[in-house]
Amino acid sequence: MNAAETLARELLPRLRRWTAGSWALPATPARSSRRAGRTDPAAPAPEGGRPPTRATVTAAAVQRIADLGADAEGRPRRPVPRLDDSALGDQLAVMVDDVLRTGEPAAVAATAAELAALGRALGYGPAPVS
Repeated sequence: MNAAETLARELLPRLRRWTAGSWALPATPARSSRRAGRTDPAAPAPEGGRPPTRATVTAAAVQRIADLGADAEGRPRRPVPRLDDSALGDQLAVMVDDVLRTGEPAAVAATAAELAALGRALGYGPAPVS
Protein backbone atom coordinates (compact mmCIF):
# COMPACT_ATOMS: atom_id res chain seq x y z
CA MET A 1 0.00 0.00 0.00
CA ASN A 2 1.41 3.42 -0.94
CA ALA A 3 1.25 6.64 1.07
CA ALA A 4 -1.77 7.99 -0.81
CA GLU A 5 -3.78 4.83 -0.10
CA THR A 6 -2.79 4.87 3.56
CA LEU A 7 -3.69 8.53 4.00
CA ALA A 8 -7.02 8.06 2.20
CA ARG A 9 -7.90 5.06 4.41
CA GLU A 10 -7.22 7.14 7.52
CA LEU A 11 -8.97 10.33 6.40
CA LEU A 12 -12.05 9.20 4.45
CA PRO A 13 -13.90 7.38 7.26
CA ARG A 14 -13.61 10.50 9.39
CA LEU A 15 -15.02 12.76 6.69
CA ARG A 16 -17.93 10.46 5.96
CA ARG A 17 -19.11 10.75 9.59
CA TRP A 18 -19.25 14.55 9.58
CA THR A 19 -22.50 16.45 9.84
CA ALA A 20 -23.34 19.77 8.18
CA GLY A 21 -22.12 21.49 11.34
CA SER A 22 -18.78 19.68 11.17
CA TRP A 23 -18.23 20.76 7.56
CA ALA A 24 -19.07 24.37 8.42
CA LEU A 25 -16.32 24.65 11.06
CA PRO A 26 -13.23 26.67 10.16
CA ALA A 27 -10.26 24.78 8.79
CA THR A 28 -6.96 25.00 10.64
CA PRO A 29 -5.00 28.12 9.59
CA ALA A 30 -1.81 27.73 7.56
CA ARG A 31 1.17 26.90 9.72
CA SER A 32 4.57 28.42 9.23
CA SER A 33 7.87 26.66 9.51
CA ARG A 34 10.14 28.59 11.82
CA ARG A 35 13.31 27.21 10.27
CA ALA A 36 12.39 27.83 6.67
CA GLY A 37 10.15 30.85 7.27
CA ARG A 38 7.60 29.35 4.89
CA THR A 39 3.93 28.46 5.12
CA ASP A 40 2.49 25.10 4.11
CA PRO A 41 1.20 25.95 0.59
CA ALA A 42 -1.73 23.54 0.77
CA ALA A 43 -2.97 24.71 4.17
CA PRO A 44 -5.82 27.21 4.14
CA ALA A 45 -5.06 30.89 4.37
CA PRO A 46 -7.47 33.21 6.15
CA GLU A 47 -10.12 34.74 3.89
CA GLY A 48 -11.29 38.15 5.01
CA GLY A 49 -9.79 37.60 8.45
CA ARG A 50 -11.41 34.17 8.89
CA PRO A 51 -10.11 30.79 7.78
CA PRO A 52 -12.14 28.96 5.14
CA THR A 53 -14.46 26.17 6.22
CA ARG A 54 -13.54 22.52 6.22
CA ALA A 55 -15.89 22.08 3.25
CA THR A 56 -14.20 24.81 1.22
CA VAL A 57 -10.74 23.39 1.86
CA THR A 58 -11.86 19.84 1.05
CA ALA A 59 -13.60 20.90 -2.18
CA ALA A 60 -10.40 22.66 -3.28
CA ALA A 61 -8.36 19.51 -2.54
CA VAL A 62 -10.86 17.40 -4.50
CA GLN A 63 -10.37 19.70 -7.50
CA ARG A 64 -6.56 19.62 -7.25
CA ILE A 65 -6.57 15.82 -7.06
CA ALA A 66 -8.97 15.64 -10.02
CA ASP A 67 -6.52 17.82 -11.95
CA LEU A 68 -3.67 15.46 -11.05
CA GLY A 69 -5.69 12.54 -12.40
CA ALA A 70 -6.54 14.37 -15.61
CA ASP A 71 -2.91 15.33 -16.15
CA ALA A 72 -1.73 11.76 -15.49
CA GLU A 73 -4.22 10.43 -18.06
CA GLY A 74 -3.52 13.15 -20.60
CA ARG A 75 -7.11 14.42 -20.39
CA PRO A 76 -8.23 18.05 -20.18
CA ARG A 77 -8.89 19.37 -16.69
CA ARG A 78 -12.55 19.85 -15.84
CA PRO A 79 -14.25 21.43 -12.84
CA VAL A 80 -15.57 18.98 -10.26
CA PRO A 81 -19.24 19.71 -9.54
CA ARG A 82 -19.75 21.24 -6.10
CA LEU A 83 -22.31 18.97 -4.49
CA ASP A 84 -23.66 19.06 -0.95
CA ASP A 85 -20.95 19.03 1.72
CA SER A 86 -21.98 15.53 2.80
CA ALA A 87 -20.80 14.23 -0.60
CA LEU A 88 -17.25 15.61 -0.26
CA GLY A 89 -15.86 12.43 1.28
CA ASP A 90 -17.22 10.36 -1.60
CA GLN A 91 -15.95 12.85 -4.18
CA LEU A 92 -12.51 12.73 -2.57
CA ALA A 93 -12.54 8.93 -2.59
CA VAL A 94 -13.41 8.82 -6.30
CA MET A 95 -10.71 11.33 -7.27
CA VAL A 96 -8.04 9.55 -5.21
CA ASP A 97 -9.04 6.22 -6.77
CA ASP A 98 -8.81 7.75 -10.26
CA VAL A 99 -5.23 8.90 -9.60
CA LEU A 100 -4.21 5.60 -8.01
CA ARG A 101 -5.52 3.68 -11.02
CA THR A 102 -3.26 5.67 -13.34
CA GLY A 103 -0.24 4.31 -11.47
CA GLU A 104 1.67 7.43 -12.51
CA PRO A 105 4.29 7.85 -9.74
CA ALA A 106 4.42 11.65 -9.73
CA ALA A 107 0.61 11.95 -9.62
CA VAL A 108 0.36 9.37 -6.83
CA ALA A 109 3.04 11.17 -4.81
CA ALA A 110 1.36 14.54 -5.36
CA THR A 111 -1.96 13.04 -4.26
CA ALA A 112 -0.33 11.77 -1.07
CA ALA A 113 1.01 15.28 -0.42
CA GLU A 114 -2.47 16.75 -1.03
CA LEU A 115 -4.07 14.27 1.36
CA ALA A 116 -1.46 14.96 4.05
CA ALA A 117 -1.98 18.72 3.69
CA LEU A 118 -5.76 18.27 3.75
CA GLY A 119 -5.49 16.17 6.89
CA ARG A 120 -3.48 18.93 8.58
CA ALA A 121 -5.95 21.58 7.42
CA LEU A 122 -8.82 19.52 8.87
CA GLY A 123 -7.04 19.11 12.19
CA TYR A 124 -5.61 15.62 11.68
CA GLY A 125 -1.91 14.86 11.57
CA PRO A 126 1.26 16.76 12.40
CA ALA A 127 2.34 20.13 11.10
CA PRO A 128 4.64 20.08 8.06
CA VAL A 129 8.30 19.57 8.84
CA SER A 130 10.90 21.69 7.03
